[in-house]
Amino acid sequence: MIDKLRKILFYIFFCAYFIICPLVILYAFGYIFSSDNREIVQTGLVSINTLPEGASLYFNNIKYKDKTPVVIRDIIPGKYKIKLYLKNYKPWEYSTNIKAGEAIHLNDILLLPASISKNIISDHIFYNIYDVPGTLYFIAGFDEKVKNYYMFNKKTGERSQINKEENKNDERVMGIDYDRKKQKLLLWTKYSIGILDFENIPEIDWFYIKGRNIKKCYWLHKGSHILFNDNGKIFIMGVEEYLNKDINFLTKIKHNSEISFYDNGVEARLYFIGKDNLLSFIYIYNESPAKDEKPHEI
Repeated sequence: MIDKLRKILFYIFFCAYFIICPLVILYAFGYIFSSDNREIVQTGLVSINTLPEGASLYFNNIKYKDKTPVVIRDIIPGKYKIKLYLKNYKPWEYSTNIKAGEAIHLNDILLLPASISKNIISDHIFYNIYDVPGTLYFIAGFDEKVKNYYMFNKKTGERSQINKEENKNDERVMGIDYDRKKQKLLLWTKYSIGILDFENIPEIDWFYIKGRNIKKCYWLHKGSHILFNDNGKIFIMGVEEYLNKDINFLTKIKHNSEISFYDNGVEARLYFIGKDNLLSFIYIYNESPAKDEKPHEI
């Protein structure tokens, strides 16, 4: 009797092993039995993450139990509509076609506020604003004149005047260029070029004040020099103290023409339209074998 019972249990476990194990292996590889199709199908997966987190998820209008971030597994292939809801934020929705064995990652979904309110920083009327990339600061002016420009902290809203001496510069700001590594801002007007050093006292050092019609300035060679267009002439100037701020003439360009500049730290090129109306470029520097510095026609 006991032997017979043992045989029965052995065959039961033997059959269960050969039935359950393949099912477990199939499930591990993303296969399940579809009651709709009455067959074993390979499933898909969707990963969803939002900013901010905690959004309610509706999958084909059926509310999912968990909130974002969430991973939904064992999805039968087909078309699905995903909807996200979070209080005080605009709803978000997306339609997708999930394929067998596919993993869809919907990461960093930005949920926008349902209503956006404006916060006034200052009661003054401002003329312009310049962002300083890679820093906590931006610059804004009450009018076109540099003397009325202030530096603002993006996080706190605090401000400080960057041109503290009265009537030091009464010109209009024409543009800026920021050196991320040295944390220095190049700023120019029609007649002057200055540097704002964020590592030291935040006040503009107007080191070049003899311009005639400055149109564009660039940082050059890791911030040790600047390249600028003054009245149709291109100059290079050293800005470090040991370079004595020497000015070197490079070339003339077509009057009122723009310039384009490329500098990757290994070589630098200046593109321009010459006095002969031909599109040309010159090497400013090149660490490969020396190049002829005369303009090259393109």
